[in-house]
Amino acid sequence: MFHLQRLPNISRFSPPGRGRGEGWVPITPSPHHPITPSPHHPITPSPHHPITPSPHLPI
Repeated sequence: MFHLQRLPNISRFSPPGRGRGEGWVPITPSPHHPITPSPHHPITPSPHHPITPSPHLPI
Protein backbone atom coordinates (compact mmCIF):
# COMPACT_ATOMS: atom_id res chain seq x y z
CA MET A 1 0.00 0.00 0.00
CA PHE A 2 2.83 2.37 0.84
CA HIS A 3 4.38 1.81 -2.59
CA LEU A 4 1.10 2.58 -4.32
CA GLN A 5 0.95 5.99 -2.66
CA ARG A 6 4.60 6.67 -3.50
CA LEU A 7 4.30 5.83 -7.20
CA PRO A 8 2.03 8.76 -8.20
CA ASN A 9 4.14 11.13 -6.11
CA ILE A 10 7.37 10.12 -7.87
CA SER A 11 5.76 10.42 -11.31
CA ARG A 12 4.63 13.95 -10.50
CA PHE A 13 7.96 15.14 -9.12
CA SER A 14 10.00 13.49 -11.88
CA PRO A 15 10.23 15.73 -14.96
CA PRO A 16 9.86 14.00 -18.38
CA GLY A 17 13.34 15.26 -19.33
CA ARG A 18 15.54 13.27 -16.93
CA GLY A 19 16.37 9.58 -17.19
CA ARG A 20 14.28 8.78 -14.13
CA GLY A 21 11.41 10.85 -15.48
CA GLU A 22 11.36 8.90 -18.74
CA GLY A 23 10.93 5.69 -16.76
CA TRP A 24 7.98 7.04 -14.82
CA VAL A 25 6.26 9.07 -17.56
CA PRO A 26 5.02 6.12 -19.68
CA ILE A 27 3.73 4.40 -16.53
CA THR A 28 1.66 7.42 -15.55
CA PRO A 29 -0.79 8.38 -18.35
CA SER A 30 -0.52 12.11 -18.94
CA PRO A 31 -2.36 14.18 -21.59
CA HIS A 32 0.71 16.40 -21.89
CA HIS A 33 3.04 13.60 -22.99
CA PRO A 34 3.24 12.69 -26.71
CA ILE A 35 3.66 8.98 -25.92
CA THR A 36 0.30 8.89 -24.16
CA PRO A 37 -2.70 8.99 -26.56
CA SER A 38 -4.45 12.29 -25.95
CA PRO A 39 -7.30 14.05 -27.80
CA HIS A 40 -5.26 17.24 -27.63
CA HIS A 41 -2.28 15.78 -29.50
CA PRO A 42 -2.20 16.00 -33.33
CA ILE A 43 -0.65 12.52 -33.65
CA THR A 44 -3.60 10.94 -31.88
CA PRO A 45 -6.72 10.61 -34.07
CA SER A 46 -9.32 12.94 -32.60
CA PRO A 47 -12.81 13.94 -33.81
CA HIS A 48 -11.81 17.55 -33.13
CA HIS A 49 -8.80 17.41 -35.46
CA PRO A 50 -9.27 18.48 -39.12
CA ILE A 51 -6.97 15.70 -40.38
CA THR A 52 -9.15 13.03 -38.83
CA PRO A 53 -12.36 12.34 -40.82
CA SER A 54 -15.23 13.40 -38.63
CA PRO A 55 -19.00 13.31 -39.22
CA HIS A 56 -19.14 16.84 -37.80
CA LEU A 57 -16.93 18.29 -40.55
CA PRO A 58 -18.58 20.00 -43.54
CA ILE A 59 -16.67 17.64 -45.84
